[in-house]
This record gives sequence, C-alpha cells and structure tokens, in this order.
Amino acid sequence: MAIKHYRGYKKVITALKFIPLVLIIYTCEDRTFNNPFDTDAELNPDDWAPTNLTIEILSDSDAKLTWQNSKTNITLYKIEKKISTGSSFVEVGSSDTTNYTDTGLLTGNEYIYQVCAYAGDQKSSYISSDTIKTVFSAPYNFSAESLSSGIVLTWEDSTAFEESFQVERKAISSSAYTILDSTQANTYLDSVITLGNQYIYRVSAFSSYNSTSYTETVVVKYWQDCLDVWEGDAEEDNCGTCDNDASNDCNMDCAGVENGTAVEDCSGECGGTAVEDECGVCNGSGSPENYDCSGNCTANVDCNGDCGGSAIEDACGVCGGSGPDEGYNCSGDCVAGVDCAGECGGSAIEDECGVCSGDGTTCSTTVTDIDGNVYETVQIGDQLWMAENLKVTKYKDGTAIPTGHSDSDWSNLSTDAYALYAPAPTCGDCYGKYYNWYAVDYGQGLCMEGWHVPSDDEWTVLTNYLGGLSVAGGKMKEEGLDHWDSPNTGATNESGFTALPAGIHSGSEPFQMLGKHGYFWSSSESNSNIAWYRNLGYGYSGMLRFTNHKDFGFSLRCLKD
Repeated sequence: MAIKHYRGYKKVITALKFIPLVLIIYTCEDRTFNNPFDTDAELNPDDWAPTNLTIEILSDSDAKLTWQNSKTNITLYKIEKKISTGSSFVEVGSSDTTNYTDTGLLTGNEYIYQVCAYAGDQKSSYISSDTIKTVFSAPYNFSAESLSSGIVLTWEDSTAFEESFQVERKAISSSAYTILDSTQANTYLDSVITLGNQYIYRVSAFSSYNSTSYTETVVVKYWQDCLDVWEGDAEEDNCGTCDNDASNDCNMDCAGVENGTAVEDCSGECGGTAVEDECGVCNGSGSPENYDCSGNCTANVDCNGDCGGSAIEDACGVCGGSGPDEGYNCSGDCVAGVDCAGECGGSAIEDECGVCSGDGTTCSTTVTDIDGNVYETVQIGDQLWMAENLKVTKYKDGTAIPTGHSDSDWSNLSTDAYALYAPAPTCGDCYGKYYNWYAVDYGQGLCMEGWHVPSDDEWTVLTNYLGGLSVAGGKMKEEGLDHWDSPNTGATNESGFTALPAGIHSGSEPFQMLGKHGYFWSSSESNSNIAWYRNLGYGYSGMLRFTNHKDFGFSLRCLKD
C-alpha cells in the first residue's frame, strides 16, 4: 500500500517543491508519470507542445498552417479553429505532418487557430496563432466604350483565384440593378440596349466561397451626336451649326437681338427684373419664419403650442417644469430606495450585527456541534464559514464516527473514519480531527444542522472573492509563528478564516506536515478513488487545488447552507 500512498501524494510533493531530502526519499519507490516518451521522467504537456506556428494566406478561402514539433515521435497533430468574436474552438482537421491547409474561410471573418500534438493517447498543450483575416479585392480599372455593336465593358482582376465575374446594369432612371450575365473573361459586350438611353454598369468577382464588393460604377450614354460621335456632346445651335463649342452658338434674345442677352422675367417682361420667391410667387417675399409656403409649421411645436418654441415638458408632464427632486417620483414618493438611516437614496447599510453603518464588531457568531464543541464563524463575502477546524466525533444524527484504527488499517480503509493527532499537540484540540473522505461522503452529514462540507465550486467562490488562488492563501492563514513554521509567507488572515497547519494523516506515514501545511477536503469527488481538496503552505501565499486518495485524513471546515 506504500506505492498507492506515494503515487497519490507525489502531486503534492512536486507542486510544493519540497526540499531535496524529501525528493530523495520518494525516488526509492516506483512512480508513474503522464510522459509518453519516458514513463520514468516527469514531463509537463507544455514541454512537448508544437512551436513556431505560422500561417500563410493562400487565397480568399484557404490558409496554410506550419509548425515545428518538440519531439520526434509525435503520432498526430489536431488543428482547431474559432472565429475571434467570442466563439469556441472546433476541430477542423488533423495531420501527421507539421503543416495543414484549411479551406472554406469566409472574407470578413477573423480566425484564430490552435494546434496540439498526440503521442499515443497522451496529448500536449496547445500553441495558438495570431488572428488572421482573408481578403478578396474587387476588380479595378473598370471602363466602358460605346460601339455600333453595343457597349463593351473591360476591367482588371485583383487576384488569381476568382472563378467568375458578375456584370450588372441599370437604366439611369432606375433604382435597381439587373444581373446581365456571369463570365470568366475580363470583358463583356452588352448588345441588348436601346439607342438614346443612358446606362450604369458595375462588376463583382466570385470564388467558391466568397464574393467581392462592386467596382466603381461607369455611366454610358448610348447615342451618336450630330457629328456621328458615340457618346458625343455636339449639338446644333439656332443657326444650324453642329459643334460642341458654346462660344460660337447663334442665339436670339427676347428683344430680337442676335446673340443678345435680354431675357423675360417671371412677369413676362423682356429685360425685367422680377423673380419668383421660394414659394413660386413672382416678386413675393417668401414664407414666414418656421412656416412653409402652404402655411404649415416646419419647426417643432413646443408644449405651449408655439411653432419653433423651446418649452418642453419635464418628467412629470409639466410644460416648462424642472422635474421631480432627485430620488423621488412625480408623486413625491422615494424611488431611489431608503437606507437603514431612513434617507432616500442614501448609502448606509446594516452590518452583520444589524447596526446601521456599523463595522461588524458589536457582535460575534458561533455555532455548536452535536458534541457541544463551540466554533467561531466568519462572514466572507456571501458565505458564512467556520473559523476553526471541525473536531466532532459523531454525525449530526448522533451516529458515532468510527476511530481508533491502526496505521496499517487506516491505509486499507474504504469506509468512514477519523483520527486524533498522536502525540497530542501542545495546543490541545486546536487542529481538530483528521477525517477521511468517506466520512465526508457519509449520508447523515458531518456538519451541524444547516451547515455542510463545502463543494469544490464553493471553495472556488471563496478564493475568487479573496482575489484568486495566487493570493487567497495568505489572506486565510493565521498570522505569526505560533502554529505555522517560518516564514509563513504572505500570512495576513485578513479574511478571518484563521487556517492552521494540521498536516495530514495517512497509514504509511501518519501525521505528517504539522506546522507546514493545511489540507481541507471538499465534498466533490473526481472519480471513485480520489476527491478534490485545497492546500495552504508555510512557504507560499497562494492556495493550491488538487485531488488525492479518499483514505487520507485531512482537516474540515463547515459552510452555512
């Protein structure tokens, strides 16, 4: 059974980085590691993960991933991908080489890849890529030419991977485009047109998965001017001369003067000066301010009915009012909440002792177990914890918890039990009892009525409230060296949890680590043989989360339901 013990306990030894003397002792025993390359040596999954992951974008929809392996006997690589905007990674393929080409990417999406290695049934850590985004540019240099056979469109492609182009047209007076055709060429003849019309054209490109935006539009006048020039601007003037030079046009003004400048005004007078106002009235003065020519108000009408006025209703519906007082509604009722001091919108709150704006020092809370042991408690966030280790000898229904097992019997237990530290510590029963996990799982319950052994998730709520695993331990450990060995790193006990280093009890080496480490069971099992626990140590300020065999004896703290 010693091998079983060391195998379960090795995780603790490695994580806590014990002194070399302890490591030498354990190398005398057989050990098994999750190392696919050497079962006698420990290897972190990070140490054989793929490295130097690079991505080459091949087209709008294809990207090639290349990486380097960390070990020579890798059997397979798994490739996963996700869209960067919050989705989860999904497997897209696998490869027995150090490259992989992913297809079917959509332009506009940003992608992130990760790759891990497999050696047999063992899996390495992942290596992740930078974010990539494929691009599919629109055709360019789009132009048109009118011929007697129709309108010829030409353009240049921006990439080598488009499969076809889509040509669209609309009349100058139309609001919607019509798809004319798809083509693989860079030119298109539109012959179904009407002489004398103007048309607008645009082109986009397509691949198997994506399409581009449109080219800039071109406007084509499909006609011949009086000089027979396609899309020409030449016109005949009043004298019958065809050209596009307005400076030599032959014109008669209203006074009968060739090339004269006289024109009729809005009243019909040749050379007159009368003009229409904005309402179409000859020599009119226009509409009044804030009104249109039909006499309708064009500005906002305020709550007083004034066109263009600035008066508005307040929150209570009063035109020009200032609204209710802060924290009150229009009926004079407080809507911001009344604090414990009776102030509307105030921030005063009661402490755990029921004192308004109190600091929680005017009362103390205790809880008593079935043996009559009285424990101090402490409120940490939304949780109420025992501030002392459990020392009860009976379940809450009065059933005695088995004890008195020999060290060799303890290692073989698969039933509930507790043990007392031997010889008794100088502080008496301050460290509490050592309970195996079978006692934690006993149906009648170890803790008092209304209390329970915390689950792994409930331990996580506590450590998150205290700032995370890396700092929670220092905030939970008792200060000083009365019970903890030096240096008791980071111990402040600012949470009031007052964790003590009771160590552990196991059959092969009973009652170890007193003064150095505190171990606390959770009610959550990992599988049929092991369960989750938390650890604090004299040499670090964090809290560690591990699993261990259920026959180990650890300390217990109860949590209020």
